[in-house]
Amino acid sequence: MLADEEARLAKEEERRQKEWEERDRKIKEKLDRMGDVLKKSNQAEKELERRIMKDQLQKDKEAEIEENRRKNVARDHLVQVRATLAQ
Repeated sequence: MLADEEARLAKEEERRQKEWEERDRKIKEKLDRMGDVLKKSNQAEKELERRIMKDQLQKDKEAEIEENRRKNVARDHLVQVRATLAQ
């Protein structure tokens, strides 16, 4: 009877150990998946930041070109006015 009780307790302990191992495995899998999601999220965020910076640099470049064009037009106009006045 004592041997039967010890065998039952050993089986119960083994079952509990397997349950804990299964829980740990599931937790590890979920954490790994969460890590993958975070990595993808971080990559997407970096990609978005890169696109925003690229777009902003393009806008700045276009604004600089437009400003130079306006300065050139104003300078050409001033040259024409001086030429007209000089006549």
